[in-house]
Amino acid sequence: MFAKPYKLKSNNTLKNSEKKHLAQRIQDEFPSATIEKVKEIVSVKSTCICMKLVLHSGDLVNVYSVDGIPMVIETGEALIPTVCALWKVPNLVPVLAIHTPVLPKVQGGAPVYLPGVAIPSGGIGFPMFQRGSLIAMCTQENAAACIVGRAAMSSADMLLRPAGVCLETLHVFGDLLCKDNKFSKVERPRLGPAGHSPTDITIDLTAHVTQLSIQPSVREEWPSLGRQAPSAPVSVQNEPTVIPDNLQDEAQLTQEDNTDDTLLTEDSQIEEDDIPTDMDGLLQWCLLSFLKLEAKNIELPLKTNLLYGTYLTALCPPDRTLEVKKSSYKKFGKFLEVMHQEGLLEVREIEKGVDAVVAVNVSHPKVRAHVPGERVAPAQTGAAPEYVAPQVREMFCVTANVADLFAPLKKGTALTAAEVRTTLTDYVKIRQLNSPQLKGAVVLDAVLA
Repeated sequence: MFAKPYKLKSNNTLKNSEKKHLAQRIQDEFPSATIEKVKEIVSVKSTCICMKLVLHSGDLVNVYSVDGIPMVIETGEALIPTVCALWKVPNLVPVLAIHTPVLPKVQGGAPVYLPGVAIPSGGIGFPMFQRGSLIAMCTQENAAACIVGRAAMSSADMLLRPAGVCLETLHVFGDLLCKDNKFSKVERPRLGPAGHSPTDITIDLTAHVTQLSIQPSVREEWPSLGRQAPSAPVSVQNEPTVIPDNLQDEAQLTQEDNTDDTLLTEDSQIEEDDIPTDMDGLLQWCLLSFLKLEAKNIELPLKTNLLYGTYLTALCPPDRTLEVKKSSYKKFGKFLEVMHQEGLLEVREIEKGVDAVVAVNVSHPKVRAHVPGERVAPAQTGAAPEYVAPQVREMFCVTANVADLFAPLKKGTALTAAEVRTTLTDYVKIRQLNSPQLKGAVVLDAVLA
């Protein structure tokens, strides 16, 4: 986008209201960004300038600079964060690591090919995204973003395909935008090596495994705390048995059974109390229950409207109502976008304007640790009530032109044809407007005229 020279068309300083509007747009288009993180990009007290640029291709873009540093690029489609913005908020978009020698090639105009991406062993830690999503890239030795673009293939395709162009480059560190004299000198910080490496995960797993204490197997699941009872003698055929005089032992067993039932009831109550009370948590709880119970049996792709209406609402507890509008997401698509970034599922547009779930991650730690509730069965209703056809009647409304004639009725009152006829007849009789010369004729007064 900025590999070739561009021209400056206009340069305007934003007001406080315009800066707040820009911050709200960033928060709406990037749900992973919190209010505090957005304030790091666009602060109300900062000096924000909107530069309208004409690119070499003839396209118009707006570049928002904050305190002399380019932060956001606005195209006709959406907002695009610059590498400077990603240095302040790294998790604004998914970030992939590339091999260090690839960066100079991309700065020279070469595309990013799939072999240049550092894919971890087994895909562990690799972010999930769909084709066309905004993503960023950093080098293995430095986690600071250096390339911003749109994914030319989904994350699943990157893990499966051996080669191909995987990124449509929009902005790269070192292009003409970063070198523009109107901005302060842009220098890439050193944030350490890129995360999500397989080595770190192996070290973490090894540390957890070393903390486990492996005990030898025992013969009894619940061994006795007291002295071990002697082994029972071998029963002899036709040996007489002794019938106890009291039922003390049976009463003790009954008491133990009741105790077990009480414990089960308390456990069930605890599980029910674990269901979130807020709408955001309830949405995620229902989605995790779906991934735990239904994800292995469904056919993909699954349209998002069917996911919400058929599965999530059925998994909602009967004493609660699942309403996306009452959550902070407001729209189901926003909620799925956040869940997509967390790696729980992958959403893709299968048709124009139709989104569907194309992949699910049932091995996610949240799914494994989740305790789902029972699916709510539809209530059994009795015989359907007898259908009663609606009554259709012709009605007449009192308008402003005839309001004086139908006084004291107000404008908008509905009347039947019989009521209109009765009102007109009474009006003529009370005012004696019958014509003496012609039977059935009426003399018009000021109201009737």
